[in-house]
Amino acid sequence: MIIVKNVTKKFGQKVALEEISFEVKKGEIFGFLGPSGSGKTTMIKILTGKVSEKLTPADLEQIGLVSDTSGFYEKLSLYKNLQAYAKLYGKPNSRVDEVLKQVDLYDSKNLAAEKLSTGMKQRMFLARALINKPQVLFLD
Repeated sequence: MIIVKNVTKKFGQKVALEEISFEVKKGEIFGFLGPSGSGKTTMIKILTGKVSEKLTPADLEQIGLVSDTSGFYEKLSLYKNLQAYAKLYGKPNSRVDEVLKQVDLYDSKNLAAEKLSTGMKQRMFLARALINKPQVLFLD
């Protein structure tokens, strides 16, 4: 699914990643472990196209991402937030219902996003990342 060979990333003179290589096969769970500032998020940004222009729109449609910078529409309901993303991917409203059930938020779908607890917001972000049925899911 993912093959990374000799990736190096610098920000000015600071080396964020140096000669990183790894492979992740289909069905594998893979994690980055390391202290703050060690390049974990930078690698995820490269792999998800945020710091790389090598991914095509078709590649991006196969990726789901939950990050600490995930945004949402505070005044909209949980359901309407996810419905907006479903429309972007051309998915029906029934897909929103499916992912809400998967993350155990279906009964809260009409709550305004700003009223959700921190844990519920995290599950909303996970549901959003699953809307497009991604082949690869990144959790940062």
